[in-house]
Amino acid sequence: MNKTWFGLVSVGALCCCRAACAEVAATKGGTADGRERKLTLVAGAAFEGNPAGVGLRLALEGKLGRKVGLAGGAGASVIFLARGGDSKSDIGPSGTGSLSPRYYALGTYEHGMQLAAEVTGGAGAFKQFLGCLNFGSSDPCVNPERIRGFVALVPFVGYKYTAPVGFTVEVQAGIGAVASSGGVGPWTKGNVNVGWAF
Repeated sequence: MNKTWFGLVSVGALCCCRAACAEVAATKGGTADGRERKLTLVAGAAFEGNPAGVGLRLALEGKLGRKVGLAGGAGASVIFLARGGDSKSDIGPSGTGSLSPRYYALGTYEHGMQLAAEVTGGAGAFKQFLGCLNFGSSDPCVNPERIRGFVALVPFVGYKYTAPVGFTVEVQAGIGAVASSGGVGPWTKGNVNVGWAF
């Protein structure tokens, strides 16, 4: 009987110890094994444009505090960009760069809901979109390229999960505004990323 009680007390003490360690780690912004992750590198699909587009994005986020991070990104996309003055759009490949301060309203830097804003700048060689994507020289839809730049500001909501080993999954979505030679218009943002926290 004494051995049974001793076993139960030992198991209970062990469980309490593990829970306390996890709570201390969470308070410090780290993990249950005591490691604190200060950088997260992710890559994934980017859905952004005026009004739409698709591409690839690489981002590095640094930890500024238990609930605050700052991310920088770079990518390449094929996007639509409004021409201004009419309802037509240009389409073309574009290189982009971004900066994004993030606050984790629920949870922490390692695992939580992001409330954030992103400034994205880019430039590309665009053609007028005429309902077809065939840019061959004999196609009537071909028209001259022109270089266009743009700057977008997008508030967004996201969620990041970091597994104990460091594997990270992140999703984000938002809508904001873009300024370009075509004027000011809406800019949509969506990201699905995977990566690793260090």
